Amino acid sequence: MFVSAAAIVLVGVADYATGNQIRIATFYLVPILWVTWTLGRRGGVALSMLSAASWLLCDLLVRDRSAHPFLPYWNGLVTFSIFLVAVFLLSAFEKERRFARACPLTRLLNRQGFFEEAELELERCRRYGRALTVGFLDGDGFKRVNDRRGHREGDRLLTRAGEVLRTQLRESDLAARLGGDEFAVLLPEAGPEAARQAFSKIGEALEAAMREGGWGVTFSAGVVTYLVPPASTDELLRGADELMYAVKRRQKGGIEYEVRGAPAGPALPG
Repeated sequence: MFVSAAAIVLVGVADYATGNQIRIATFYLVPILWVTWTLGRRGGVALSMLSAASWLLCDLLVRDRSAHPFLPYWNGLVTFSIFLVAVFLLSAFEKERRFARACPLTRLLNRQGFFEEAELELERCRRYGRALTVGFLDGDGFKRVNDRRGHREGDRLLTRAGEVLRTQLRESDLAARLGGDEFAVLLPEAGPEAARQAFSKIGEALEAAMREGGWGVTFSAGVVTYLVPPASTDELLRGADELMYAVKRRQKGGIEYEVRGAPAGPALPG
């Protein structure tokens, strides 16, 4: 916000310096749209007001004295309106973009959103040489809830599971509903011990929520910590998926942990 406000001041100075010879007011839109995209509509509206005030000040200082005295204020109002339209259009687009990547039922990421965000996290972990952990969770007995108590009750169960995941995770973590009663959780920069602590809390919270709802559903989970990030998001998720199904075959409702990959050590002397 500070950088954008400073940029608007610089544009205002340039606008004043060029006078009526060159109009550069379009450049006000760059910081306005940037703040709208990153911080949201309120920041964009605030910068629109600052930009319109800067535009008005320049008009008052360099205006033609023979023009109507009300004209700069009219121009300022029109300019502010144009900036507002741009802010609201961009924020509406960003809102639709978020909805396209989210599950409306659980308010978690959907499959597309998870894969996009996970790819970015993979790249960061590769760049800095850090571990990351992914967990794949699948409900045990969810179909029975739908069959016996109806799909509305199944939706309530999924909504509650989404609430649990959102409250148990850090702000930097990712949680997604991949489809049906399948969920994925990504913990950036989380090693084996941090992964055990996090998923132990998640498992206990899910168990308590399912018990309170009277659904009789458990969640099986496969949790894989990658010391070296895998080549793709598909590979990242596949390891946890395979581990989760191994848990289901042995004992439903359990959590299985695994550590994969090892950082390349220094070359041994020949």
